Amino acid sequence: MEDTGVHFRNGVDLGRLTGTVDAVKSDPSLARFAFRAKNRWIDGARSRTEIRGFFGTGKEHVRSDPFLFEGDEPPVLLGHDAGANAVEALLQALASCLVGGGVYHAVRHEKSCRRLFNGTEVWCRSEPPVPSGEPIGQGAAGNGWVPSARDNASLARGVPIVRFGLGAAGIGYPGS
Repeated sequence: MEDTGVHFRNGVDLGRLTGTVDAVKSDPSLARFAFRAKNRWIDGARSRTEIRGFFGTGKEHVRSDPFLFEGDEPPVLLGHDAGANAVEALLQALASCLVGGGVYHAVRHEKSCRRLFNGTEVWCRSEPPVPSGEPIGQGAAGNGWVPSARDNASLARGVPIVRFGLGAAGIGYPGS
């Protein structure tokens, strides 16, 4: 079989990855990116987001077909469940970013990702403001989060707190 000179690891073209890293080392301005999304309200909590172009590697890039995302809320939050809500969309974006970046890092360090990112989970949990006179942080340790003094002060002032986290099954390089 003829060697085409293109070598892949974990689905990543090693030559292109190395070339990209070398180009950015030579000209760090190539690492400047700006991503944009255009959103249009439809009805109630429902909206549609279009992602068509972005700026990166010193120039504008435009896709011939945009990515379209529907956003809505579940019925319990007065929506019609026509799409993921904003927090769910953010969690998907965060998970995708962590996995994609992790794969590139693994490839650069000559590691396999066969089981590396299966089961990656990101989550978001909110703590509502605490009504005046109610104890703060009761039972919080049971769900893995104990509020700090700063958190307690924010909750007592009526400021909600949002926590994000990352959990993963099988994190680590197989065979290492």
